[in-house]
Amino acid sequence: MVMEEYETERRLIEEEIGYKDYLLKKYIEMCELATRLRKSYIEGRSDRETHFQLVSLIIELWLQILPKVQGRKDLEDRLRRYTVFYINPILFFQEGYEKLLWMMIFDLRYAFESLGLTNIV
Repeated sequence: MVMEEYETERRLIEEEIGYKDYLLKKYIEMCELATRLRKSYIEGRSDRETHFQLVSLIIELWLQILPKVQGRKDLEDRLRRYTVFYINPILFFQEGYEKLLWMMIFDLRYAFESLGLTNIV
C-alpha cells in the first residue's frame, strides 16, 4: 500500500515537472519571438510571420497561466484584462494595439516569475 502511494505521488510529481518544463519552453520561445519581432521593428521591416507566431503563442500561454493565478488578485486582474484578445486576436494587428501586445508579454513574464516558473534549480 505504501509503495502504491509512493508511486502515485512520484508520477504526479513527474507530470507536474513535465508540465513546468513545457511552460518554461513556451516562455523561452515567447521571449525569443518577442526579441525577433522587436528587432524587425528596429530595422524598419515588417515581420508578419513572427507577429502571427508571437500572438498565437502568447494567447496559448495566457490560457495556460490564467487558471494558475486565480485567487491571486494582483496577477488575476492583470491577466483578465486581455480576455478580449483571446476572443478576437486580430485586434493585436490593428493600429494602436501594438502597445497592448508588449504589455501582455510583460504581464505574462511577471506572472511566470511570480509563480516561480522561471526558477531553474
